[in-house]
Amino acid sequence: MNKLSVDTSSVFATDKYPVVEVMKYAALSTNTVTEEPIDVVLFESYPDCQKLKDIYKTIKFIPFNPTDKFTCATVLEESTGKVIRLLKGSPQVWRRENLGLSKSAC
Repeated sequence: MNKLSVDTSSVFATDKYPVVEVMKYAALSTNTVTEEPIDVVLFESYPDCQKLKDIYKTIKFIPFNPTDKFTCATVLEESTGKVIRLLKGSPQVWRRENLGLSKSAC
């Protein structure tokens, strides 16, 4: 039986965003209510995933669709009021969105 998993050795990390931080943001970018397999594995791959629900609140979620080719989550860190926008998609989609070349509603 095939099982989805995250190979953390292939996660792109930087000094500012080490693997554990990237995995935290990946977990925050998910919508586990719908039990989408990729979202479930991303959420469960973060070691402290259950604690995230106490710290962050998802205020907007745009699910994947074949036209835009990404998902987007906007989350609120409740203790600080900091709002974080998280985008999952291919590199060219991320670049388009990051450069503001799209009319995304996220």
